[in-house]
Amino acid sequence: MLFLVFMVAVFNLCLGFALATYLARRRSTGGTVVAWKSGDAAVGTPDLDTSAAAAEEEAAVGEDASEVDKAEGVAQTAPPIEETPTAAAANKVAWQAGEEGETPPPETSQATVTAIQDEVKRYDEQLTQLSDKIRDPGPEADEEWVQEQAQSLLAVNEEYLDSRNAAHDDFESLHRAVETHASACDVIEEAMVLQTTKIHEANDAIEGGDFEGDAKEASKRLVAETSKLTDVNDQVRDALDAALVDIARQDSWLQEAPSAMRTDLLTGLTSRAGLEAEVANWHLEDPQGLEQLSIGLLDVDGFGKLNEQYGRAVGDQVLRALAQQLSNESGDKGPVARYAGQRFAMVFHGTDINGATNAMEEIRQIVQKSRLHHEEKEIRITLSCGVTEAVPEDTFESLLDRAEAAVREAKRNGRNRTFVHDRKTTSPVAPPTFTLDGRHISLETMQPCEAASTMQPQ
Repeated sequence: MLFLVFMVAVFNLCLGFALATYLARRRSTGGTVVAWKSGDAAVGTPDLDTSAAAAEEEAAVGEDASEVDKAEGVAQTAPPIEETPTAAAANKVAWQAGEEGETPPPETSQATVTAIQDEVKRYDEQLTQLSDKIRDPGPEADEEWVQEQAQSLLAVNEEYLDSRNAAHDDFESLHRAVETHASACDVIEEAMVLQTTKIHEANDAIEGGDFEGDAKEASKRLVAETSKLTDVNDQVRDALDAALVDIARQDSWLQEAPSAMRTDLLTGLTSRAGLEAEVANWHLEDPQGLEQLSIGLLDVDGFGKLNEQYGRAVGDQVLRALAQQLSNESGDKGPVARYAGQRFAMVFHGTDINGATNAMEEIRQIVQKSRLHHEEKEIRITLSCGVTEAVPEDTFESLLDRAEAAVREAKRNGRNRTFVHDRKTTSPVAPPTFTLDGRHISLETMQPCEAASTMQPQ
């Protein structure tokens, strides 16, 4: 009898040791025994042999291990949640990088930027929807309703920062180690830091703000905060566009960039990438600069206030209307591009700076005389313009830098005027006298690439 008890005790001791060894292995792998190869790739792939062996071992132990876990009070480790990878993450896996700092292929570079752009676009849509809702609170809105909208804005901000940062991490992991991509990384990072600061400032204002009392007045204060966030989100969008163009230029695939990248989706015009490719073609086809080329930059005055007053949807319609008007008025002078946000650019082939200046002034005066109609309201816009002429030693950046400097001077000197940069200084243009008709434009009918029939002479 004593011998039988002794044998049972020995058997239980061996079984307990085996189970303890198994549990220790499970804890050390975080609840899973699937191993990942690191190899030479940036991201490993599952070791199928190890996974199969682990599955057989776990099946052999069966339900006994689970029962022992429960009996001993061992915390069960939940299986990892499978998340849908972002476009950037998927391309990162697809691109098996060799040496650190190796230049990614074009589709991967574009995907990593597009992933952030998608988050920026989604955030913009959420801000627009929330802003439109708050802008017109309705008679049933009260103090509690305003507080609910404020909390919704806080939640949108928090969700966006999390998703944006995740997409930005994917971008940085691929591009920061590439020496020629450092400037693009810096441009995006600077925009991200600014946006994060503005979001935190808005959150502090909302959390510490007084939204009691009249619902309409409280709603106006909340709309003002969403407008600030929309403005800085536009800056991030423009920084992403500039960074992607910079990467494409550095890696020599800008000329072969896909059409979607070279077309502005809002207006149907050429995008910033397409604009730079146009100027690059001039350099390639005429390296001596025998054919003259000038460029004009146009910036809508007070566009941020227009967005705040009428809402983002109306602001987008204004940009579409202006894009169509610029296309109509430019004729065969050269392509029109949406350079960034409310800024447009015109390229004038075979035109010196005087000819380009006259063309820009004519367009500026037509826009000034035009009327945009939204519902029963009339909206007027004006443009601040800058003109400069290209020389063979120009880069795209140096050319646009001069045009932007001229626009800044136009803004600084009262807006709604044109300045010229002659590569040395900027100077104002004495407006020539044109016999011009403005246009009456219905914003409700404006869509991307809308026909000019919606515009009627004044």
